[in-house]
Amino acid sequence: MKADYGWNEPYRAAILETDDAKLPHRLKAAKAAIDVRLHQWQSDHGGTPEERQAISDALAGLMGLRRELEARSQSAVCRICKRPIPLEDCKLDENGKAVHESCYVEAVLRLVANRSKAEQEPGA
Repeated sequence: MKADYGWNEPYRAAILETDDAKLPHRLKAAKAAIDVRLHQWQSDHGGTPEERQAISDALAGLMGLRRELEARSQSAVCRICKRPIPLEDCKLDENGKAVHESCYVEAVLRLVANRSKAEQEPGA
């Protein structure tokens, strides 16, 4: 049976948060709860080995989440495919909107093909 530590709930809330706007607050709350427990360890001889390992794992998880959030915030979103684009790979379309180069090339080729097709149709 897994122990239920007081810092577990804010940690779970951070791990399960899917809204990037709320995640920084959840990360801070989880870290603060863990810090409170670490401070308490000064009076109870460092807690149990199981809790020390759980806190170590939780801190590593929070650090990973923080890095992931930073990476997402340092990317743009392609206006064509709606997927993230790392800033170093970002291109801009004729309207200054972020695009993947491959998405933009495909969109231009489709546009050219549609125009050619329209010009070849009778009555055009």
